[in-house]
Amino acid sequence: MARLEPLTWTRVAAQLRGKRDESLLVERTEAEAVGHRVTQAQTQRDALRAELAEVDARLAATAKAPTAYAALVADREHRLLTAGTGPAAQLADIAGRRR
Repeated sequence: MARLEPLTWTRVAAQLRGKRDESLLVERTEAEAVGHRVTQAQTQRDALRAELAEVDARLAATAKAPTAYAALVADREHRLLTAGTGPAAQLADIAGRRR
């Protein structure tokens, strides 16, 4: 049977210190991993913010498109109706009968 080593304060302190050192190492490793994930999340957030700004700019650029399109169609229709020749005259006649 193996002989048990005597329990001393020095031995207890060394064991506690060793466990503490192991715990600190685990905590440091976990903290570094969390720091890395935070950095990745911040990078992704920044990329998404830039993409959102780009989409907002494109949306703002096209905001007046429906109004501009309606104005162009109305202008084209007016020019066709006032030309009074060809298909425009026929369309104006048909439109006038429907009203």
